[in-house]
Amino acid sequence: GEVPAGLEVTLRGFDEMRPVITQTTTLQPDGSYIFQEVDMPAGRAFLVTVDYQGTVYGSDIAIAQADLPLLDLPVTIFETTSDASILSADRLHIFLEFLDDKTMRVIQLYILSNPTNKTLVASEEGQPTVRFSLPEGATNLEIQDGVLGERFIETEDGFGDTVSIRPGAGSYELLYAYEMPYDRKLDLVQPMSL
Repeated sequence: GEVPAGLEVTLRGFDEMRPVITQTTTLQPDGSYIFQEVDMPAGRAFLVTVDYQGTVYGSDIAIAQADLPLLDLPVTIFETTSDASILSADRLHIFLEFLDDKTMRVIQLYILSNPTNKTLVASEEGQPTVRFSLPEGATNLEIQDGVLGERFIETEDGFGDTVSIRPGAGSYELLYAYEMPYDRKLDLVQPMSL
């Protein structure tokens, strides 16, 4: 696609994981950018980020070296889509843990891929990009990367994640757990939307 002119590019420098530099510049019409007169002591780590259509994209991390006065930090950005059918489930792991003789914890790990050249974004702000169904009777939802009401939102049959999903194999992972009532047996009915 076309690289939009005028996009803001941010450079960050770190000494031993401590932020020490933040500078911004504007993308040139040819898609290039340059930061002038940056202090580059050997060992300082640098990263460039670009916010494009609501998703932050970053370069690889580069480490300054005493004999290298220039660092090349390209950033790849992608056009977007809100069509979640582009996702594919690479793996789903389900673990069962007996908490006591009346309660079973179900732990699920999803690994998803976006095999396209577009970043999946929500159709509207605050809406999920990907949805997960919970079985009837599920309680005490725990999500490894957050809680409901922030990045994750409640849906009519479970919950959704509002994060953008970039192109790539295994580009999205989610681990969550919930509890189910257990009385010597359990019929676990788990709808799959992917």
